[in-house]
Amino acid sequence: MNAKMSKSIKILFPFIIAFLVFFVIKNWDPIASNNSEETKNFSNDYFSVDYPRTWKLSKEGNNISIINSKSISGYKENVVVQIQESNFGKAPEADKLSDALVKNMSSYDDPYMSDFKMITSKIVTHQNYESAKVIAKFTARKANLDIISYYLLVPVGRNVFTLSYATPYSDSDNSNSDVLFEELLRTFEIK
Repeated sequence: MNAKMSKSIKILFPFIIAFLVFFVIKNWDPIASNNSEETKNFSNDYFSVDYPRTWKLSKEGNNISIINSKSISGYKENVVVQIQESNFGKAPEADKLSDALVKNMSSYDDPYMSDFKMITSKIVTHQNYESAKVIAKFTARKANLDIISYYLLVPVGRNVFTLSYATPYSDSDNSNSDVLFEELLRTFEIK
């Protein structure tokens, strides 16, 4: 990896990490869960995505967070879509983004999350863009709860689009979480 790409990755990922951690911590609340099948669509000039109708959408610039109005085991599931622009021309390649995400999240010293571990990481194609799909697990310290987090990292020109979904982890079955993430991926369109 050249020095410019390495510097670009080091600049991009602290912002992605901070954004994701902010929503993980902000959304801890001891209320029961809600499983609605109905969806809404969010669309702007850069992307669109469908999400569960009962979830609350917040916008910050071109980035969004979508938060379940109810909680599961004291934690509110959340979806974050973020666009980061590289300061060094072209965005890093998908495999570099995946490696950097895992490296940075694993070594990130945060009082609200710990024990970040990758479960799987693979290169996939999303809308003809080589992308990284990462599934990881970490502990939300405030809720004392293991969280499974799903990421799609899509480098497009100078931008990196990150779609993430976080929900409580189950040792026995995460199939509902897998299905929701796949549905998010299916509806996530980069314009």
